[in-house]
Amino acid sequence: MKFFQGFFPKPINKIIVPYQPIETLKDYIPEKTLKEKLLDAIEYSIGQDLDKSVPNDLACVIQVCKVLQKIMDFPDLTYTPVLVKTLKNDRRFEGTLDLDIGNIIVNATGTGNGSIIGHTGFIWKDNKIVSNNSLTGKMDTYFNIKSWKQRYRIKGNMPTLLFRLKTL
Repeated sequence: MKFFQGFFPKPINKIIVPYQPIETLKDYIPEKTLKEKLLDAIEYSIGQDLDKSVPNDLACVIQVCKVLQKIMDFPDLTYTPVLVKTLKNDRRFEGTLDLDIGNIIVNATGTGNGSIIGHTGFIWKDNKIVSNNSLTGKMDTYFNIKSWKQRYRIKGNMPTLLFRLKTL
């Protein structure tokens, strides 16, 4: 046995403390921004009827409000001109000219030639718009930027307004 003496290091008398994590997993996962939360809420809304209190063909504003309510305190509204006024007066939103995903697009009733009523939704991926489908009452991507412009700007002669969440 003397042959192995000195071959192995001497054991160190050390106190072993049970593992105690100092930080939790949430310390490693950054908090989502409000914009990221909005994009998640929009994605979740696709295929959903978020409010059954308003007829399907008039539910675009309440559906947008329900999506916003998933991430913030926001009122129930049902009329595009009131939505525009609310967004203009809400310090969390600002007008923009950008067609970035998550931005709210609105063509307000009463601002065009009267041939169609207004509509609202969210700019989405691949130039699509997530909005209430008047036939089903569900949020979907029936419109894209081109078809929205054709219907509301050209046919309805309505100004298109865009709003985005401010970075506070």
